[in-house]
Amino acid sequence: MSAANTTTLSSSSSEPLGTSGSRDDNRYVELAAFYDNLMTSGYYDYDSFATALHQILDDGGEILDVGIGTGLLTEKLLRLARYDITGIDFSKSMIDQARLRLKGHPVTLVHADIRTYSRERPFDAAISCGGALCISNVLAPSREKGRLRLYSFCDDRQATANLAMHLHGQLRPGGRFAISIQGEHADAALPIRHGITYQQAVSFAPGKLRKTYRFLRGRRLLGEQTISLTYIEEADFLALFAEAGFSYEGVDASANYCIFRKGGSCLNRPRPGP
Repeated sequence: MSAANTTTLSSSSSEPLGTSGSRDDNRYVELAAFYDNLMTSGYYDYDSFATALHQILDDGGEILDVGIGTGLLTEKLLRLARYDITGIDFSKSMIDQARLRLKGHPVTLVHADIRTYSRERPFDAAISCGGALCISNVLAPSREKGRLRLYSFCDDRQATANLAMHLHGQLRPGGRFAISIQGEHADAALPIRHGITYQQAVSFAPGKLRKTYRFLRGRRLLGEQTISLTYIEEADFLALFAEAGFSYEGVDASANYCIFRKGGSCLNRPRPGP
């Protein structure tokens, strides 16, 4: 069992994902102060995501969380089974909050760039729930139909392919990699707790999404942050993962995750369950 709540600072000199040559900052420095308020005010259903993940993963095992954030999903997941989780995030602000939330749990927290993080012993599975990689359903308000699109904090397709290959190397043979599915990015506003309104504005260019988060109380701007993501369409990202050595198991029954497995042969995407 890993030591609980040990925080390792990355010694890599590489820039955090998505910041090379850009004024946008994907480290969630400004967003961190409002993150839990937003995520627990209807932005994400962590109970649903954790329950679905528990169905995908075996009970127990060593799990790599690729972008653990403040530990909201991990907290829910550990109520369902005793996983040994290593959570990586390049945002120190997020890791600091996760350390407080997950104190006493079998979780190793690492402040690092996932592209350079590695350990000698392979993981049983990896997850990314709104982390370094996420998937959206582009065409439909429901995740049960439509076309899928991969979003990546990496600078471009090649960097994303390199990350997929790196994650492949961190898993044992047969290990699964589950990537969460969400609705497509769009302009939106949401009232959250403490009298704050959350707004997001998106703009698209070929292969790129620029997304600005704003938090306001009345007309007063409390915080603002812009991130930049690379996006890759469904056929292309399935090919990318196949090239990295993953087989595609499809969308889980809850339609919350795309599931890949280290090794095997690539499969066509089945229709998600009811």
